[in-house]
Amino acid sequence: ALKFEPEMTTDEIVDTARRFFYEHYGLYGDGKIRLKHRLLHLRRMAGDSFLQRGRIVLHEKDLYHGDVAGWQHDFSLSTKLNESELRDFLETKFGKSIYPTERVVQLEKQLCTGNHRFTHLFYTEGELGELRGIYSTMELHQRKRREELIANNRAYYQKNLLHNRLQIAKLSTSIMNSILLHMQPEPLKAASGAVDPALAWRAARLDDTKVFKKMANENAGDMSVDILLDASHSQVTKAAKISSQAYIIAEALSRCHVPCRVMSYCSMSGFTILRLFNEYAAASDNSRIFDYATEGCNRDGLAIRAAGELMSRSPCEHRMLIVLSDVKPLDVAKIRRNEQDVGVSYDGIRALTDTAHEVRRMRANGLSVICIFTGEDVDLPYARMVYGQDFVRIRDHSLFADAVGKLIIDQMKNYAV
Repeated sequence: ALKFEPEMTTDEIVDTARRFFYEHYGLYGDGKIRLKHRLLHLRRMAGDSFLQRGRIVLHEKDLYHGDVAGWQHDFSLSTKLNESELRDFLETKFGKSIYPTERVVQLEKQLCTGNHRFTHLFYTEGELGELRGIYSTMELHQRKRREELIANNRAYYQKNLLHNRLQIAKLSTSIMNSILLHMQPEPLKAASGAVDPALAWRAARLDDTKVFKKMANENAGDMSVDILLDASHSQVTKAAKISSQAYIIAEALSRCHVPCRVMSYCSMSGFTILRLFNEYAAASDNSRIFDYATEGCNRDGLAIRAAGELMSRSPCEHRMLIVLSDVKPLDVAKIRRNEQDVGVSYDGIRALTDTAHEVRRMRANGLSVICIFTGEDVDLPYARMVYGQDFVRIRDHSLFADAVGKLIIDQMKNYAV
């Protein structure tokens, strides 16, 4: 469904509507003035009290310096919400922030730079507080919708329970075999280490100093995995499938005792929201993944950058990021170089290039990044542009474990080199 948030500006509403009609009906065009006329009609039909509850004020500007039958005006929506109030709104909508304000400010100074300057971050575990204030009626409806989506996620998994359990078993077996084959430490001859009795005689007879054994790749099996789910509205029709796929991967990794963290991302009103479903220490509790719900847009470059920062805190030497996405980054918050800059849109090739840059930067820092592509055939070139060869599209769910397992195992082989 097409919906607008109360804190959105006119441009954000127009961009959201344009994206909706393009994705669902293949329609693309400007239509900005016509949409604003309909917003004015909504105001007349709903009354001022409706808009006041949404904290939105409608301003009327005459584009033609005169009243021309009421149809040649520019109607712009502006919000009264400042940054602090927006964070309060996000807490009502997505859950309490897991970081204090001071910590968030530090993270934004570190991460919200370059193409993401003047944007913000919001981290949550989805713990919803009590509804209060002007958003209570509206958000109550949204929470009911979210509960329906979550129930649908769980029902979808249960409907295919036997098949899903088979996929978990196959994937966990593949990962465990790869750990045993490629990532276990191997004894090698060395000039230092533990004396090998079978080689000790070589020191006196042959003056061979390599009579010790040392374990190669001692930390090769030390690996953590983060799963990042695109939770933008474009994924709404695939939400149940995506949550099931994420659960299968996380559960298979947990059975192999590989620390795994799952999180989702979306963007709204200049904020990129990261929802954490579990942590490495609680990786066996994967059922919260079914709380995955779609909302808003997706600023992929910033989300991947933020995920990389979280991964940098992993105690493991080897770190892997698995992204489930349709690789169609789009955010209503524009790219701006300074406060006076009008900015350019974060979409299309510009957004794809930004996302590809973040993926390359993470790989250059020693992190593995792979993608499970959830989009359509027409968007496959975008997946290749961003992730190179390290992505897979699952057309047949019965092959899910085989395809994902191969992708993960290929990365694990590199750890053993």
